[in-house]
Amino acid sequence: ILNGILWLAKFGGCIWFMMFFMKSFAAENPDADNNRTFKLGMAIALLSAFVYSSFSFANVAFISSELFSEQMDMLMQQMAPMMDSNSMALMDSYMENLPQITFFSNLLYCFVFGTVLSYILSRSIPSRDPFADYKPDQQ
Repeated sequence: ILNGILWLAKFGGCIWFMMFFMKSFAAENPDADNNRTFKLGMAIALLSAFVYSSFSFANVAFISSELFSEQMDMLMQQMAPMMDSNSMALMDSYMENLPQITFFSNLLYCFVFGTVLSYILSRSIPSRDPFADYKPDQQ
């Protein structure tokens, strides 16, 4: 339950931060339209995805590499009777490439999530005035 609550807080925090920065940009730039706000959101998504993926890579490659190796060894011991030599070799190569796989999969996931979020939020930031082009009849 605690894990779910923490995940929900992180998810909501990401949405709130994206909305905060997009609204701040729209408030500071009165000529900003929805397209420029979306582009800012995409830039935020790309940069934050890169930062998160870099930390994730460092965690898997350097900080907690022993933990991942121990878990993979336990998995290999449990699965060894059911796997042939080709499957064992594939799992070994997977473990060697785990930091790179982690980096690129997190980068792609976070960028896509941020892009979709910025698209959704940019439709209402800045708010559109439906009467901006209205000109009363001159009689």
